[in-house]
Amino acid sequence: IFCDMDGLKKINDTYGHASGDYVLKTLLANVKEHFKEYNASIGRWGGEEFVIIADNMNKEKLYEIAEELRIKIMNYKFGNVGNITCSIGVVEANENETALDAFDRLDRALYSAKSCGRNCVICG
Repeated sequence: IFCDMDGLKKINDTYGHASGDYVLKTLLANVKEHFKEYNASIGRWGGEEFVIIADNMNKEKLYEIAEELRIKIMNYKFGNVGNITCSIGVVEANENETALDAFDRLDRALYSAKSCGRNCVICG
């Protein structure tokens, strides 16, 4: 799962970088809380993107969990910033592909979510 916070630059420009940092930290706390019951590893990738690797789940289950996360984030009030959204890409790694190939598909799925107007989950 590849999660990208929508509009960080606008948040930084409107509310200041301290507020942007608060939103990022709070978003990560929400992501960690959401995945605590799953065997998942979470890491920050780039500025406002997070990669979540969950073991032993098919694409349908990953999509379901990602959609729940998207809704949770959309409905959460991030202090004076208010509500934010995120775009999410989801893939199930294939047995015969490299990690780099799987990540390339994941990256394309995320960019599809952003291209579709953001605030959605796309499976690749």
